Order: sequence, then structure tokens, then C-alpha cells
Amino acid sequence: PAGYSCYNNEIVPIPCSLGTYSNGNSQNCTACPPGYSCQVDDNTLTPCNVGTYSNMNEMNCTTCSAGYYCTAGAYSATPTDGITGNICSSGSYCPAGTDSPVLCPAGTYSTQEGNDELSDCIDCPGGYSCPLEGMSVTTEICPAGFYCPQGTSEPTLECTAGNYCPEGSDEEVPCEPGTYQNLNTKGSCNICPAGYFCPGNGNNDYVDNIC
Repeated sequence: PAGYSCYNNEIVPIPCSLGTYSNGNSQNCTACPPGYSCQVDDNTLTPCNVGTYSNMNEMNCTTCSAGYYCTAGAYSATPTDGITGNICSSGSYCPAGTDSPVLCPAGTYSTQEGNDELSDCIDCPGGYSCPLEGMSVTTEICPAGFYCPQGTSEPTLECTAGNYCPEGSDEEVPCEPGTYQNLNTKGSCNICPAGYFCPGNGNNDYVDNIC
């Protein structure tokens, strides 16, 4: 019967040992191949579930290593064949037992492979935005008129009146003495008109500052 061996004219079939299997009508039990588990009396091969693996002649499948992901039937804790799994790609992280990479959230990125936890995803640097999940580079420079502190996902912080924000700003810059800005979302300040004075330091108009 399946799950047993019959050899040397044994009268009673002998159960397959742990880590071996038989699918019936077999003289001997066979070692469980990599990527499968074989329990006592198994009569079929059971592929390892996603996130687990097994080597040759294994009874149970084991959790795959952190920094890698394992699909069904993996035979290595650190697969790199791209079929049964692979190293965790940049822009993602893979805890132990992962079946597919977990994308770094928006507002973060990662250039390294083999990340194994969320903290390996780095905050987007100041002056840039990281609008997508799974980013491996920071190519979205903060547009003029807005400012992007560290960890920005979308450039939504408007530069307020009295300040200016050139492209790539991580904070508002107060208008310098001799200039003003009475509008939001501007990348530069205006020159103070003749007959008026503009003290700067966040000055947002000139009409009350007549000479």
C-alpha cells in the first residue's frame, strides 16, 4: 500500500520512515526530494508551502531566511533562482517566512537588496518626495513653491506668503531684507518697489512700509 515498503519478501508492509515516501506498489520507500515534506505514512509528495523550504530527505518544511522570499516548493532557505524564490529586491523588505517582497511604503525608499524589516526602508531625504511604494531611488525633486521635509510622500506643503521655496527645498526660506512676497507657492521673493522699505525676515507686503 501507499506509504509502505515491501522488500525481502516481508509478509507485513513496513511504514516509510520519516523523510521518505511511497506512492504504492513500491518495493522501497524513497527519500523525500528537496522542496517537499514527507511525514509518516505519506503516500504523496507535499510541496512546501510559500515562505518555507526543505532540503533532501526532510520530514517538515522550515521557515525561509529573512531577507529572502520563498514560493511553493522552495529547496533553499536563501533561494536565488527566481523560480522558487529570490533575494529581496531593492525598494522592499522580506521578514523570515515571506512569500513575496513587501514594498517600502510611500515616503521611504531603499537602494539595497536583502532587506528584512521595515526599518531598512529609509525616509525620503529632505528636498525630495517619494510618492510610490517600493521606490529604490529618489528622483522626485520637490517643485518650486513647495517644501518637502524628510519622509515626504507627496509635495503638498505650500510655501506661505513672506517666504519662498526654490526647487528642492526642505523648508521655507524667509524673504531677505529688500524683498517681499505676498502670495503662497512662490519660488522667489519680489524686489521692494521704490518709495517703500521691506525689512525681510518673512515680510509679506510693502504697502504699510512707505518711506
